[in-house]
Amino acid sequence: MTYQDFVRHKHRYHGKKMILICDECNCFAEDSTFTVYPQQMINFLHANLDNTKRIYITATPDDVLPAIWNIESLPDAEFCPLTKDNLQEVIRNNLSKSETRIRHIYLMKANWDYLTFRIYDPANREVLIKYINDNCKNGNKSLIFINDIDSGAELQEQLNGSQHIYSDDDKRSELHEIAINEHFSSNSLITTKVAENGLSLHDDKLSMIAAETYDVIVLQQVIGRAKVNRRNPREITVLIPDYSLSQLGSIKGKLYMQLSDFMKAAKNPDFAMQYLPQPNPYIYYDAILKRPVVNDTGIKHQLDYITNIIEEENIQPHAFVRRILSIYDKDIQNIESLSISYNVKTACIRRITEAWEAYKISEKNDEAVKELKESLKAACNETKAYPKILKSNIQLDTVNEILRFAGIHEKVCKSMVYDIVKDEPLSCEDSN
Repeated sequence: MTYQDFVRHKHRYHGKKMILICDECNCFAEDSTFTVYPQQMINFLHANLDNTKRIYITATPDDVLPAIWNIESLPDAEFCPLTKDNLQEVIRNNLSKSETRIRHIYLMKANWDYLTFRIYDPANREVLIKYINDNCKNGNKSLIFINDIDSGAELQEQLNGSQHIYSDDDKRSELHEIAINEHFSSNSLITTKVAENGLSLHDDKLSMIAAETYDVIVLQQVIGRAKVNRRNPREITVLIPDYSLSQLGSIKGKLYMQLSDFMKAAKNPDFAMQYLPQPNPYIYYDAILKRPVVNDTGIKHQLDYITNIIEEENIQPHAFVRRILSIYDKDIQNIESLSISYNVKTACIRRITEAWEAYKISEKNDEAVKELKESLKAACNETKAYPKILKSNIQLDTVNEILRFAGIHEKVCKSMVYDIVKDEPLSCEDSN
């Protein structure tokens, strides 16, 4: 049964001995930002530890493991923040704790080489729309995740031959048909959260995924909807938003405004019943306790996550993109080149110009020439905009060719040293 069904009937299972297999248990952390049932599910598990055996299954363990530690360990257990680098260590530490109830953990690493990531500016919807439409012109299909019904409907009007599904009653038949057939007939399928978990799309024409979300675990689940032949996978391009610091700050500001009332409700249940809209995703009424309960999991998950992203962005730009690329073992050195509006020739010319300007204000000695050569070679080879691949040391003739390619008509000349010997004193005319 679904977690929602279990929560609705949890009173039937309270105190009974059973084995619970919790598939897609990432919902405990992820869905807690949208609804109250994960908090109710966590509360049930915590209250029934002695009479149940629990198996947790997820493809995205990083974010949900703290929630599992919270269920399985004592309240005063120390929880370390999880990263790609310390995940194994955190697991070992928790397994070694005498008070833990966790007995075994199995991790399987997938091969994500078939994924190519590109980034887009979420504030520039027109460029994103053009990029998706261009992809569909060749008969390819796109899966688009945007967890807002109104924005999804607006996007549908601007995309050619697109289909929009969500959880409303009038769309359930379409969703059922897609789930059964495991493919969609339109050029683009725009989905809300309804298609994030459990939907499998086996469609060889599905070559692009575009996601508008700041939640890493949501993005991972959306990518997992597109199924490929693991032995011979087709290439899939994934478009992810590149949030600026101001955009992340705006997201956090909205969260604080939304969640401030929920914080008050944690201290004053009467406030929740009197002032907060019902139902809402962070407050639910507990029939046993006979009072409203605040969805602690959802509040903590949202605030902690966005705060961490902002801290990373303050240290180094493209924090959200860097986090995604690291999860999938992708290169994070040249993030700017991943932009869907990135023009390789423009980028190459910009780097050549910057290298030339740096050389002009240098002492123009042999070391400066060497640095110029290396900068020009890197600009041409890394952008692949220059018609030749440059190897080893490049000659001055090649340097000048590269400058002309960038529209720079100045030259680097070979420096010569002469010894001048003159017996007679220089006259004024000679010195001039």
